[in-house]
Amino acid sequence: MSSQIPLVSVCMITFNQAEFIQRSIEGILMQNVDFDFQLLIANDASPDCTEELVNKYIHDYPKGNRIKYIRHSKNFGMMANFIFALKECNGKYIALCEGDDYWTDPYKLQKQVDFLEANSDFVLCYHPVNVLFPDGQIDEDYHVKGIIDKSESNIYDLAAIGNYIHTPSVVFRNLLNTYPDSFNETPIGDYFLWMLLAQHGKIKKLPDVMAIYRHGVGVHSTQNDDMRSDSFIKTLDVLSKTISDKTIVKILRNRILAIKSASLPYPVRALKNYRDLTKAEILKDYVDFGQLVKAIWLKIRRKF
Repeated sequence: MSSQIPLVSVCMITFNQAEFIQRSIEGILMQNVDFDFQLLIANDASPDCTEELVNKYIHDYPKGNRIKYIRHSKNFGMMANFIFALKECNGKYIALCEGDDYWTDPYKLQKQVDFLEANSDFVLCYHPVNVLFPDGQIDEDYHVKGIIDKSESNIYDLAAIGNYIHTPSVVFRNLLNTYPDSFNETPIGDYFLWMLLAQHGKIKKLPDVMAIYRHGVGVHSTQNDDMRSDSFIKTLDVLSKTISDKTIVKILRNRILAIKSASLPYPVRALKNYRDLTKAEILKDYVDFGQLVKAIWLKIRRKF
């Protein structure tokens, strides 16, 4: 790799992912592109053999010179490590792939960068992923599929619908010169980052499935429903205190209200939930309330 600044910095954070990181690295180094890119790996003081594996790729792999490796002497924590790694990225664009996910299409970076280079009004580009379960089964994305079908979206969609973008699918413009202190307070860092970026442009969904997301391995996917709800509420709350747009703040606060209402005892929810939700006039443009009520009922039925 030349000493010039790469067009793309691929940001990979890792902690104790020696079991998976080789496939993650290979999915990045196999990319066929007509530009320079760098893979930045930030190891959060993993006690396993992650460092040994990374160094082997640096020294023995044909494209290992693309890797910039940093190992912390002490554990930063996931969010602090993520923010550190983002600040180390100096490319015009940043792509994300954590140490347990992996890319499957050798032209993924080229496709996404080509789109962003040709469309300056878009700040972020993503695509569908397949989901790999601990038993080895690979399925279509069960979480995001059907939530949003349009190929273009914006900050209002993100605020009203939630996180419909998987981390290993993302390439975005490296235009945030600073990150707010509140970034380190959020439990869901990727969604927080999408919201920060979406203040500066539109979001594009490409049609091709080009990555695998491992379910049941990362912090968020191993949480139960109540823990995920609590994490999302806190993230929405922190965002509502960070974003300056009053309309966005109103959407975020109404989403918190809707989530909290859904957790009330059923007799109370039956009387109160619909009234609370229908007060959120902004959400009506983005949420099918019939589908929302149906989803809440199915969630309750599964619990019993």
